Amino acid sequence: MSSLAVVNLPGSDNLQLFVGGYPSGSITLSQTGSGPGSWTAASLFPLSGTSASDFDCIAACQNENGVPQVWGPPTAGTHGWVYTRYRALGGTTWTQPALLSATPIGNAMAAGLSAPGRVQLFANQPEIGGSSNDAGKLITCWQSVPNQQSFNTWSAMAGAPTPGNATGAVAVHNLPDKRLQLWCCTSSNQLFTCWKESTKENVPWSTWTAASVQPGKVLSAAGGVRADGRVEVWCLLEGGSLVTSIQSSWPSANVSSWEPVSLPAGVGPVYAVAVGKLSDTRLQIFILAANTRANDAVDLYTCWQSSTAASAAWSAWTQLATSI
Repeated sequence: MSSLAVVNLPGSDNLQLFVGGYPSGSITLSQTGSGPGSWTAASLFPLSGTSASDFDCIAACQNENGVPQVWGPPTAGTHGWVYTRYRALGGTTWTQPALLSATPIGNAMAAGLSAPGRVQLFANQPEIGGSSNDAGKLITCWQSVPNQQSFNTWSAMAGAPTPGNATGAVAVHNLPDKRLQLWCCTSSNQLFTCWKESTKENVPWSTWTAASVQPGKVLSAAGGVRADGRVEVWCLLEGGSLVTSIQSSWPSANVSSWEPVSLPAGVGPVYAVAVGKLSDTRLQIFILAANTRANDAVDLYTCWQSSTAASAAWSAWTQLATSI
């Protein structure tokens, strides 16, 4: 299972992208400052201190002070502890990997910056000790103090998307008022969402609600706020197709319809999707997808909104890296 995570870099207009599930280790590439389609070559980005570590799930976001940070478990296909790296303000290099938590997590992870300024992590819980009772629960932890490396203990989120249904992939984004909204798919491949009820400290989350219109059998989701303030959600479906929907109001589980995302000829199925926000508030999306014109090699592609207008079209897809 591959994954993508994207974060804004401090002191620039650039994004940095991280790819988990690469055979010889997690990799990263960055925008060069010459526009959304101009990026550096990919390079290895180990998270556990060894260059051969593969990370199927990876999460990234900025701290309140702008410091970008990345989290991930140490090995693919196993239940691993979470390691982290960050890049200090004014710096150009990332810290060495450090252990964040000895609580094992499963194969899905997300990170978001809450309205009070604390980073909050979300993950699904693996089967532990041969028992499946805890498998699939959504767990969370957050910074004890904004901008610090101390996080509280992982704990289960109250409620569940639906009784008896384990959570799969999870995604998080900020609403226009900086509240967090979560999206997750369940073991029955349904899409659910919940959100913080206000911007205040320690407020509860809303009740988990199924998307009013289900797009199909959902494997993962990603979301972001468009320049005009509307929330857009992308869903990766069973079989590798990608669909999207723009919500007319927020926060909400209401979805009027889903539209297929057009891909370049010979590209697909899609294996992972992520969303980033450019400095002018335009959204940029990234996908890992098979290239049937190159013996089904897995390549990295991106496209972005052409302007901040509500009716702005999306650019053509740009290939960022090949044979990921």
